[in-house]
Amino acid sequence: MQFLSRIWQGTRWFFRRFQVIRWLILIGLTVMLGFSAWFTYKAKTADVENIKSTLQTKPSFMTLTTKKPAHCTAKKGPTSS
Repeated sequence: MQFLSRIWQGTRWFFRRFQVIRWLILIGLTVMLGFSAWFTYKAKTADVENIKSTLQTKPSFMTLTTKKPAHCTAKKGPTSS
């Protein structure tokens, strides 16, 4: 038990001496700022017209039985048979 107490005291001294928590917070906030700037840049320079035209096309799915493309319908909710 004495050994663990001594390790804990050394760890506390190290964290206080070098302010490890503050450095970790600073690094975390800097990384978050970097990601925020990067994704803002990507959003501002995105080709919106290309995205719009891509979303306008109707998706097609292959059926399991006939192996031919089948278009999905816009029906919402449960279907009654």
